[in-house]
Amino acid sequence: MDTPDTGNRLPAGREDGRPAGLRFSTVLVILAVGGLLVALLLPSVRSGPSSRRGVCASNLRELGQALLAYEAKSGSLPPVHTVDASGAPLCSWRTLLLPYLEHPEMYQLYHRDEPWDSANNQQMSKIQMGVWGCPSDPQVFDHPTNTSYVAVVGPHTAWRAGSGVKRSEIKDSPADTILLVEMKSSGIGWTEPRDLDLDHLPPPVTKQNLLHSLSNHAGGVNVLFADGSVRFIREDIPWQDFEAMLTIDGGEKADRGKW
Repeated sequence: MDTPDTGNRLPAGREDGRPAGLRFSTVLVILAVGGLLVALLLPSVRSGPSSRRGVCASNLRELGQALLAYEAKSGSLPPVHTVDASGAPLCSWRTLLLPYLEHPEMYQLYHRDEPWDSANNQQMSKIQMGVWGCPSDPQVFDHPTNTSYVAVVGPHTAWRAGSGVKRSEIKDSPADTILLVEMKSSGIGWTEPRDLDLDHLPPPVTKQNLLHSLSNHAGGVNVLFADGSVRFIREDIPWQDFEAMLTIDGGEKADRGKW
């Protein structure tokens, strides 16, 4: 996000030319209070599986709205992560969505030209944000800064590094094209530029047991489609049907009504 030219004078309280805005310590306090409120609400959410699944779907729906807002402004979906001159990962799509999740101050404080775990960016990775956690995900309570929602990366999916996929490139119906899936115990920090790579699944996960491995809910998994809709997909869906919904230009006809 560009800032107005201030000549040689730096913003008050800053020595690196980055926007003054809120101090990072202030942002941490605000987010800590928000995290506490979420923690206070979680016990009631824990009590009902259907309620937890509903919260998970609501989180994905909010992320879908942010992705569509990003696409409307930028002309494409975000890249799965930005890259430096050598092609090394820098900034996750989750961080790029911050202005569209009503956290522009965090986006401004993030050093997007540095790795996610650089000294400057480590503080951000410690902030808890409720939208990234499914209340049924066991890691939410032990590792609350990890994400429960990941992009699916692989040939012909809607995600690539360095540059985003344009809507015109999604030849299949957006209503049948998956963008995000929930992932149980992902072990991925929400600022980390790492997602679900179909070509490098963590053992013992295979394509045949993938949906069962991903799900935080009995019987299936919540997924976000490219039109912003969220659907609960049964975990016994044949792989070829699920794969058809992951590709953007396969020409397959995905019958979501069956699953």
